[in-house]
Amino acid sequence: MQRDGRALLLAVVFTLLLAPLPIHAGNVSAPGIADAGDLDPAVLPLLDALLRVRDVPGLGPFRSVTTDGRGILFHFAGLAVLLPEGRPDAASAPPLVALLLDDQAAVTLLPGSAITYGMLATDAPRAGSGSAIPAFLTADGARSSPPVEAVPPPLAIPEMRMIGGFHVPLPFANMIGAEAPSRPSSHTPDAITQQATDLSRAGMPLREPVWIVLGTGYRLVQPFTQRLLLWDPATDGVSATDAADDARAIRLLPDGGAGGTLLANLLLRLMSVEDSVGVAVEYTTPRETVMISLRGEVPYPAASVMKLAILAACEDGIARGELQRDADVDALEEAMIVYSDNDAANELIDFAGRARINALMRRIGMTESYLGSHFDIAYADDDNDNTLVPRESLLLMDALLRGDVGDTVRIRDLLGRSEAPGSVRDAFALAGMDVPLYEKRGWYDGVENDVTRIDLSQGTTLTFAVFAPDVAESESAWALFADLAQLGIEADSS
Repeated sequence: MQRDGRALLLAVVFTLLLAPLPIHAGNVSAPGIADAGDLDPAVLPLLDALLRVRDVPGLGPFRSVTTDGRGILFHFAGLAVLLPEGRPDAASAPPLVALLLDDQAAVTLLPGSAITYGMLATDAPRAGSGSAIPAFLTADGARSSPPVEAVPPPLAIPEMRMIGGFHVPLPFANMIGAEAPSRPSSHTPDAITQQATDLSRAGMPLREPVWIVLGTGYRLVQPFTQRLLLWDPATDGVSATDAADDARAIRLLPDGGAGGTLLANLLLRLMSVEDSVGVAVEYTTPRETVMISLRGEVPYPAASVMKLAILAACEDGIARGELQRDADVDALEEAMIVYSDNDAANELIDFAGRARINALMRRIGMTESYLGSHFDIAYADDDNDNTLVPRESLLLMDALLRGDVGDTVRIRDLLGRSEAPGSVRDAFALAGMDVPLYEKRGWYDGVENDVTRIDLSQGTTLTFAVFAPDVAESESAWALFADLAQLGIEADSS
């Protein structure tokens, strides 16, 4: 997915460093948590440099990015670039064509041809043991080596060079790599770009070239480790098959499935987040939970998102029989959550007690978040500001919706009707989208916060917390809320 021309490389350094559980679609033996931890903003300049890879001739259009919890894979048209353990200095182009040949893949080389990678895998004599005239490959994979006089007149035999023990047509010679391409020692943009140029090459030859017949004429074809090259004698043009698409279709490439794609695209989106913003994201399926955050362990001004903790304490106290529910309490909760009424919130703080609210947050793991004051008006017992930590806010939303605190049906109803400017619900309504969504917004004087949970299909959920304490334009924060939610929807439908 591309955003503002930047959707290429944010996934580069971080996801793979701390994830203890690989993310494989349909291949997870037990539920678990793949936690990429809190991202280090210091790597962002390097990621900006890596974006230049996108513009290197020969890589082709950028298609997608995914992570399997150990490496990040960038899929271009015809080529995949793998960053093992997220290290850009270890970037490599997987030998996709070699893998396709070894697998005897039945994928056809290109439209209009019945020739498959498996047919090319047939052992062919190495150069030196026979003629340099390319053989013909028929639709059933049979090879024939005609004498010179039998070669059709339009098929000029190109000049050949000996590379890696095989004849390589001169049109291909400048597009292949050395046996061991050198790697740049620095992470400067120029070095990264040079490395990408090396990666975009076809690799080393695997077989002798052969002619194949298409509806539009003959093509001279030769498999190299990373790309399969084709030469059109009529135009003298060289092209390549989309080996990355073909390898992905038969699952030869590392693939994190929907979770891995979502994680990588979330990271890409976070690359354009302002330096002051804190984000935490949790993607949960029946098999596992994927977590990632950017400045997700920093306390932020809570604004009205703190009302989630007040609701939790009230409902928990009522469920335990320590507080009494009545019509007034119900009306105050509705005013506080649905309409974000501060006066109602203050009355409920007094109803539950600040000590109870803070104790509940500590009980569910929110050790760095704190309710220190009422809203708008200073009370005598206020002793600090209201702060929430993005990662801890995920715990709070989970506890509310999971039934750990109070009446889940009531809580879901209130959060499902919460109103606020710039809400995810408004953005989805404009886009004609209708999914179960629970949200609490908070905003004042440049502060734009949001905690949202989206129930996707088949027991999958996306929960995210965004805390923006110094927003110049509210619309940019609102766009981030909507974008994170949209990525979850896209992952769910993929």
